[in-house]
Amino acid sequence: VKPATDIIKDELKNWPKVLYQFSGGKDSQMALEVVTKIAKQYGIQELAAFLDTGAEFPTFLPHIESVCAKNAIDLIVLKSDAAGTMINDGAFPHPIYKDCIHRFINDPINKLARVEGAVIVSGHRPSQKNGKSKTDLTSKVSSRKLTMISPLFAFSDSEISSYQANMECWSGYAK
Repeated sequence: VKPATDIIKDELKNWPKVLYQFSGGKDSQMALEVVTKIAKQYGIQELAAFLDTGAEFPTFLPHIESVCAKNAIDLIVLKSDAAGTMINDGAFPHPIYKDCIHRFINDPINKLARVEGAVIVSGHRPSQKNGKSKTDLTSKVSSRKLTMISPLFAFSDSEISSYQANMECWSGYAK
């Protein structure tokens, strides 16, 4: 069986850019930290995209900017109007299948990845996979026009917890 880092390296070699779907949370930060080490080895351009819903804590965006600056990754802050659209459409997010995630996060990230010609890196965990999710270590997205790498699929829950215990995370987690 091929090691996960080799699978990630093989996939990254196919793309000129990496686009981190970066929420600033522990999982997306770990995914960014794991993949940026590999991307930098190959000289692949890196971008991070953060979706600003307007509901984040005031200290959250500075944390995201700090992580990106520390890793020399360009940050793109996107604003989503999905909430207003959903309210106007009379839609309400399903409590189990969070369809709003597609409108809030996935659709704008996928659109940006297409424009940039980038592979997407996500902080999805295997435990977040549901019947409608097709996420794996590497997955084809939107009829195979995009690829997503979810590096946390290569780690056990205890390995993820151990790694994250040593990360410099957003200060709000401690509170």
